[in-house]
Amino acid sequence: MKHLETLATMSSPRPPQLANNGRGVHAPTLRGVRPYLLVGFGICLLAALLQATDSWRGNTELHTIVEACCTLLAMVVGVLALLRFYSKKSDTFLFLSVGFLGTAFLDGYHAVVTSTAFARGFPSPPPSLIPWSWSASRLFLATAMVFTWWSRRGAITPRAPRLFGETSVFLLAIVVTLGSFLFFAFSPLPVAYQSGALFGR
Repeated sequence: MKHLETLATMSSPRPPQLANNGRGVHAPTLRGVRPYLLVGFGICLLAALLQATDSWRGNTELHTIVEACCTLLAMVVGVLALLRFYSKKSDTFLFLSVGFLGTAFLDGYHAVVTSTAFARGFPSPPPSLIPWSWSASRLFLATAMVFTWWSRRGAITPRAPRLFGETSVFLLAIVVTLGSFLFFAFSPLPVAYQSGALFGR
């Protein structure tokens, strides 16, 4: 019987991409992170090659299509994170879902207000509106990622109590998103690019 138990223990599958970090939480190893690093490096290389060619030119219609794709991608990630949150509630997936869903709405708003159909419907000209409204979703997602990292560090054990209620987090995200919509709709924006400054944008 002992030999059978030993064989069963040896043959039981173990996740090859996770390692215990000593706090009861499994952390990804280098083998699990490597595909993401390769994909990121490939995207950066492709972007550099496209910018190096003279045939690559962007326009307003192409920008709208790209932003629509970004909106769809962020929405899918946000919905998946929200489903994961309600299947097993944790602050990590709460902030992930809120971050990507808010980013989807902000990217969608950016795609609409910078399209040719709304070029003259806002108090700010397109050279000012496009870069400022573009940065709103990036800042929102970066803030959500900071809270995700912070909540992840607080989860010392898998049964650690949650620190944030989903209702308050959702309401705060809705207020921030709607405030961003109203700000870009009614506030005249300064020039985003400053020639000769230390930080040009």
